[in-house]
Amino acid sequence: MDRLRRRLDGLESEEGYDVQWVDDQEAKSIEPRISDGFVGGVLSRGMMEVDPYRFSLALAQAVERLGGNIRTATAVGLRWSKGHVSAVETELTEVPCDRVIVAMGPWSFEVSDWFRMPFDVRPMRGQLLKFCLDGDPIKCLVQDVSGGYALTRYDGLVWAGGTFEDVGFDENTTVEARD
Repeated sequence: MDRLRRRLDGLESEEGYDVQWVDDQEAKSIEPRISDGFVGGVLSRGMMEVDPYRFSLALAQAVERLGGNIRTATAVGLRWSKGHVSAVETELTEVPCDRVIVAMGPWSFEVSDWFRMPFDVRPMRGQLLKFCLDGDPIKCLVQDVSGGYALTRYDGLVWAGGTFEDVGFDENTTVEARD
């Protein structure tokens, strides 16, 4: 509980966060299905989420609407000129550029040699369960101090999870996560 309160203290001082501590009764007035063992938590207001696929699609459409074009190709390297990137090399051609953004998630380490520096990014597995819930959607993110959570997402399903595992690209589920 102290760890959660310390985290709250840090968030309260950051601009853009509207957070407050709520006791068990106030939490149950927000989400009545919280278990009886709940003793308190953090209420965050004004948080939003987006569907990542639809967001990516909207970004691509905005680029095209503003006169840009999107090229689909496999990057195989970078061309350097006077200490700066001058082009991205693909399997078909070179694409001139002034800057490069690496947005490869856990695969970013694969291009770290191109930049002559390590990228300390690795995959983390999170196991979750998606299900329909009778009644109203969960009105807020419910999270326990161990990191387990439940919330109704943009698809209308409840997403409940609680693992964060450093196991590489292993996609297998475990009995421990289920239980």
